[in-house]
Amino acid sequence: MITYVLDTSAFIKGVPPELLDGPAYTVPEVIEELKDDLSRMRYEVASVRVKEPEDWAIRRARRRAKLTGDLPRLSKTDLKVLALAIELMEEQDVVLVSSDYSVQNVALTLGIRVYGPVHGEVDEVIGPGGRR
Repeated sequence: MITYVLDTSAFIKGVPPELLDGPAYTVPEVIEELKDDLSRMRYEVASVRVKEPEDWAIRRARRRAKLTGDLPRLSKTDLKVLALAIELMEEQDVVLVSSDYSVQNVALTLGIRVYGPVHGEVDEVIGPGGRR
């Protein structure tokens, strides 16, 4: 079974319900970023578990983002979403759902599968802050 880690864009842009056929997680900061009613409703109906990532995973996400050159473009929330995916992938098959190119880049270099809410599965690493 696949475990999904969702960033803010997953709730703002919407994720097809059939994609979430396994457990879904996010970090507390993502919920705080949901300002409009539609995004909050998408969160509420998705049965997403909220989990704070471990410090070791945050450090690993930060180190990798620095190596890829994406660190200046990542927020604290982005790093925590990446860290949660890193932590969960230790024991589960994880797909990170994000439309943020820097988040996608870092995740792919860590061997984390990525799904973009708008474009679907992502499998190409690009330069920092680049466009597809």
